[in-house]
Amino acid sequence: MEKRFDEDWLTMAEEIAQIGYFEMDIATEQIYCSKGAISILQIASDKPFYFNDLVNLIHPNDIGRVHRASMQAINNQTVFRLEFRLGNSPTELIHLLANGRVKQNEAGEAKTVLWSIQDITRQKAYEEAIELSEARLKYAEKIAKLGNFEWNLRTNAFLISDEIYRILELDPVEYDGTIDNFLRFVHPKDFAKVNQARLKKEKELEDNDTPISYRIRTGVRKEIKHIYSKGETIVGPDGKPDKRIGIIMDVTRQVKLEEKLRKANKKKLKLIAERERIGAEAIIFGQEDERQRMSMEIHDGLGQILTAVYFNLNHLESLTEPYENPEIEKSLNEVFELLQKSRTSIRAIANNLMPQVLMKFGLFGAIQALVDELFANTPAKIYLKAPDSKIRYEQSQEISIYRIIQEILNNTVKHAKASEVMLRISIYKNYLNIYLADDGVGFDLKNAETAHLKSKGISNIRQRIKFLSGTLHAKIKNGSRLFIQIPVILQA
Repeated sequence: MEKRFDEDWLTMAEEIAQIGYFEMDIATEQIYCSKGAISILQIASDKPFYFNDLVNLIHPNDIGRVHRASMQAINNQTVFRLEFRLGNSPTELIHLLANGRVKQNEAGEAKTVLWSIQDITRQKAYEEAIELSEARLKYAEKIAKLGNFEWNLRTNAFLISDEIYRILELDPVEYDGTIDNFLRFVHPKDFAKVNQARLKKEKELEDNDTPISYRIRTGVRKEIKHIYSKGETIVGPDGKPDKRIGIIMDVTRQVKLEEKLRKANKKKLKLIAERERIGAEAIIFGQEDERQRMSMEIHDGLGQILTAVYFNLNHLESLTEPYENPEIEKSLNEVFELLQKSRTSIRAIANNLMPQVLMKFGLFGAIQALVDELFANTPAKIYLKAPDSKIRYEQSQEISIYRIIQEILNNTVKHAKASEVMLRISIYKNYLNIYLADDGVGFDLKNAETAHLKSKGISNIRQRIKFLSGTLHAKIKNGSRLFIQIPVILQA
């Protein structure tokens, strides 16, 4: 049974819905308004209201649309629906949604036009705010090269924002909106990692916000880009993973800048190492030059003076008769003996500073002479195995290698307390391998620089090996074990 509503009920309904109704007589163009329409149009209820009065209320830019819609409905006797604005000030505009239809007389002619109007100003404000927010979001995404996605874990639908389309250089027509279609852009070398993460996040909730970085190959230019992606899994009503919402960010520029920074740091470290190497080289060669200079001065200077004194005394002795005083003859013999010992000591000092045997017979000959000299007056036995002494390397390398072995053997003799020592030198390709082993108490190269084992010598060993681009390995257990490997260059 149809219920009839009184006028007060209809007025209240109009007010709640912000709706009004009016009817326009086509012949006279007079408009008869309901209370809701009067309230929306803000017109006087006690004065006649005509179509021209309505036109004066409409925003100038919308008058043409309203007039065309009205005339089309009257001429074709059809319904119409349109939006238009009231007012001229942007701050006081009222947005209306209008629906209308023509009412006919008994002869079937258009008699009146019935209108319903609804105030949609608030809805339009919401729509404009949403559009503005979406526009700002798109602009922000474009600036940040960041897009958002929504992945339905049950259907595998993968919805992406406009920015992700741009990042992938993807035509929307070519994308079917699935995760599998998206994954075809992942770089082949990263696909296994990304697919494994995908399978894990489809099933598990733990660590579901863990980010992942990977590379993609774009659709048009096949350009390689670096991507950073992070999301969060949303649980459905059944407690199972339902969908995943997250972001995809193009970090190609940052990755390239980081790579440039790494290369710059690597170059900087290389320059620092080269500077240190040059400094160490200067120190080592400076030491060797000073040793050679002192060796020559001692040998050619002091050595020659003592030799001259020896021969002069010997000449004076030949010019005199045998001494009647035995004390004089005894003293003279002691002087000769001291001079001979001095000459021997000076030659030994000069040879230690710059061994002449190294200059004459090369590295391996000098090492053999060094071993013979060091172990001549010690109870320890040494077993030396070395290559042919005719092999010669660059002089700077020979000097440094000789000093390394000299320092190690000196430490072995002084501190190792060994009865047997093995020194083996071999050549493999372009590397010289030095292996030393003894059965003594050993000496710890790692701690020697802070101990009382003359750290200067150990420091020099390390500097020389580093300068020669070599390596040192030491093991102190049941004696000492040292292994040194040095790249060498044959003498031209």
